[in-house]
Amino acid sequence: MAHVGGSGDFGLSPDTVEDWRDVAFEQGKDAGILWNGNRAVASVYMAGYLVECNLKALLKSKGRKLPTSGRKGHNLRGLIEAAGMKASDFHGFRRAFLERWSTDLRYESSYEDQCDPGGLYNGAIGLAGYLKKQIKRTRRSQ
Repeated sequence: MAHVGGSGDFGLSPDTVEDWRDVAFEQGKDAGILWNGNRAVASVYMAGYLVECNLKALLKSKGRKLPTSGRKGHNLRGLIEAAGMKASDFHGFRRAFLERWSTDLRYESSYEDQCDPGGLYNGAIGLAGYLKKQIKRTRRSQ
């Protein structure tokens, strides 16, 4: 499992499929806690990292190089494409989540009226579940 070091050193980055899945699990727990605390924007923001880490686990399971920093490291659509899928493969809340999520959510205090944060949150959770199944399939086929 990836861990953090002491003295302000954030230690090792995730390196294995299991490491990425462990980090995704933690991000998912945080997103759930924020959702249950009525922190819609923060929960959807954290759920984006749940999806990102599952995508990186999937890429790792396929033996593909993954971006770990900069804009490419957080670009869910780019990570989806690197995994051999397209955002257009997804529908409903999952697609809405992929279209709306960005790291810019960290600067938002609320969603505009026409946005359904519950749908976005559910889309992220559904997408993460789908990705976990893809990771298992990839690993079984190897």
